[in-house]
Parts: sequence; C-alpha cells; structure tokens
Amino acid sequence: MDWTRHYATGAGYRYWPNEELVRFVGARHFDSVLEAGCGNGGNLWFLACHATKTVGVDSCRAALDAAELYVVRPQRLVPHDIEVHQADIRQLPFQAATFDVVVDCMTSQHLPWAEHAALYAEYRRVLKPGGWLWLYHLDCQTE
Repeated sequence: MDWTRHYATGAGYRYWPNEELVRFVGARHFDSVLEAGCGNGGNLWFLACHATKTVGVDSCRAALDAAELYVVRPQRLVPHDIEVHQADIRQLPFQAATFDVVVDCMTSQHLPWAEHAALYAEYRRVLKPGGWLWLYHLDCQTE
C-alpha cells in the first residue's frame, strides 16, 4: 500500500485511541511502550499518559510529520517523553529488551501472513522479559 498517498487523502488519520487498547491499559502504568505503525499518533498520546517513555514507529514520513505536530511537539497534552522514528517494523532500530509493551494496532495485518512469524520474533526481541505484546488485528489479509 502507498501510505504516503493514503495519508495525503486524510483517510489514515486518527485522533482518539483504539477502544480495546484503552480497555487493555486500564489504570496500568508502564516504563516504556512502543507502538509499531503509530501513524499520526492517535494512540500515542493516550499511551504516553500511561508510560514514562512512549515511542512510535512508522514507515510513512507523512504520518510521522503529522504525529510530530499532533502529539510530540504540544507536550502540554502529555507531560511524558514521546518520540517517533521512521523505520520498518520488521527491523526495529532498538536494542533487545527495551520495552515493557509493544502495541500493534492494525499494523501487522498489512503484511503477508508469511511475514508474521518473523515480525512477532522482532517484537519479542525488543520486549523486556515478561513484557506484553498487544495486537489488534482485523482479518483482511490478501496474499
């Protein structure tokens, strides 16, 4: 999918967190959270309210530019540390055992099924021992 074109239409923008993610987080607080495929930051600001450090990764520069404007720069919304990185989620630019939680909200569903095992191994690599992987996945795969 051409994510730059998708975001240029405004179709990919979310400004509120996923409801199931809100239920999962509840009143918990985490040291560090990674959202893989963060888009324009609709989940990031919420995650930052429940984490000391929140990191978003996306392959689309246009989405990250929007996240910078929406979430990262206006720190008045969230008093915690938020950063975004342009990267391929299949090769995350972080050391092993960095995050308490990895959030994948409708991101891995855009990859072919054959790539999921390697992707989840990459998520596991960056998770701390005992860390959580939160997946929200629609069954809309095409090969």
